[in-house]
Amino acid sequence: MKKNKIIFTSLILIILLSKFYYGGELPDTGQAGDYTTIFGEDSDYQPALSQPNYTDNGDGTITDNRTGLMWEKCSRGQTYFNGTCVGTASFMNWETAISTCETLNFAGYDDWRLPNIRELFSIVYFNRYSPAINIIYFPNTNSAYYWTSTTYLNDTASAIDLYFKMGVTGYCAKISCLQNVRCVRGNN
Repeated sequence: MKKNKIIFTSLILIILLSKFYYGGELPDTGQAGDYTTIFGEDSDYQPALSQPNYTDNGDGTITDNRTGLMWEKCSRGQTYFNGTCVGTASFMNWETAISTCETLNFAGYDDWRLPNIRELFSIVYFNRYSPAINIIYFPNTNSAYYWTSTTYLNDTASAIDLYFKMGVTGYCAKISCLQNVRCVRGNN
């Protein structure tokens, strides 16, 4: 009984924190079966409304049809070649990540930017681990930390990041931490 109480408390905490960080609808986890008799598990809901829905534009960009955002298919430092991402993703500090995205001219667009936490969290794919992202649309994504443009409120010298190994958020010092970057454009 104590174990169930701990699990329930943990789930409530995760839901509350995910609403705080994300503020929107969470993607479907892909859970197909029930693990309890209580209504409310992912398998109890209509998955089509919360499933990721992407279009590969064939030019190194991916459009998220749910959010309207356009993403780089590859992490910064990698090259889009024959439909996939080759090379090694770059690690950079937060200020370099911001300027890299803001000066990017790619696929005919020059309005790229570093995504905020809500935007980057929207492409987490909880049905996968290491990396927790849809590897069909975002191949060769590092199972590493990725910067967001969101400053950490408790320490403005840090920014919120997303760990794509598990799809969880954290924070790190803007100047000293070196992390991966994926730029986005669209709804701001």
